[in-house]
Amino acid sequence: MKFLFFSALLAIASALPLSHLIKDPKTLMATLANADPGAVAQLNEYVDTLIKEGEADEAMYTKNRDDAQAAFDARSDELDAADAALKTAKGIHEEKTAKEAAASSDELAKRAIRQAKLDILNEKTSILDEAKETNINEQARLDREKKLFNEIKGLLTKVRASVEVGRHLLNAADADPAQVDSAIGLLDDLIAEGEVERQALIDAEAAAQTAFEVAKGIHAEAVAVHTLAEGALEDAKLEWAAAKDVLDLRTDEHHAATAAKQAALDNLNAHQDKLDLESARIESEKLDLEMIRDLLARLE
Repeated sequence: MKFLFFSALLAIASALPLSHLIKDPKTLMATLANADPGAVAQLNEYVDTLIKEGEADEAMYTKNRDDAQAAFDARSDELDAADAALKTAKGIHEEKTAKEAAASSDELAKRAIRQAKLDILNEKTSILDEAKETNINEQARLDREKKLFNEIKGLLTKVRASVEVGRHLLNAADADPAQVDSAIGLLDDLIAEGEVERQALIDAEAAAQTAFEVAKGIHAEAVAVHTLAEGALEDAKLEWAAAKDVLDLRTDEHHAATAAKQAALDNLNAHQDKLDLESARIESEKLDLEMIRDLLARLE
């Protein structure tokens, strides 16, 4: 602005355009030759001032560009850091996702095993309940049969000892002692068979009880293993959720860093364009002023 003011003064003083004066140094010299020496010196100082101010303006625009460059570099470093943090967060998230999937698969498998063992336990429980009920009922039946057999055996024994008693009770006056002994032996066999059957029932219940206890222990172990798998799955879910939160945060930070870098780049480009424009203008004005200063120097 001061240069334009100076140029206007010089042009008015000479009644000629500045561009004409600069292109025609002889005319400018002639114009300045008639000027007061003090005014020439003052103009010379003013030219120096304008050149310095132009250089100061260019330095200011350069500093503004350099500051914008520094800000852009800082935003670039921040984006690089955000890139690295996001990459790390993605890696951890992928790891936790895989861990959660593996824990889920493992929990499902152990849940299936637990259910299978429960099915077996239920089956063994049913068999045990049935064996207990059968044993109770059959034991009662065997007790009745044994009691009956013993009663009959007692009667036959009396028949063997007294035919009269046998006649009175069994109407077997002609009973053959050998046949009576054979009948008693048959009853003894039936009683013995009943005892064998009784023991078989006891053994069957004991076997069912043992199978139940084994199945119960296996099921308890499957429950414990599945419970651990459930805990591991919950831990994996928590770790996944934490990793997801970090990933979301790092993603947001990366978006913000990207936007900040772009804004810094736009600002840098704007300052660079301003510097280029003003540098060109200042350089052009400086050339004109240097020419004028050279001309003024000839008058000193």
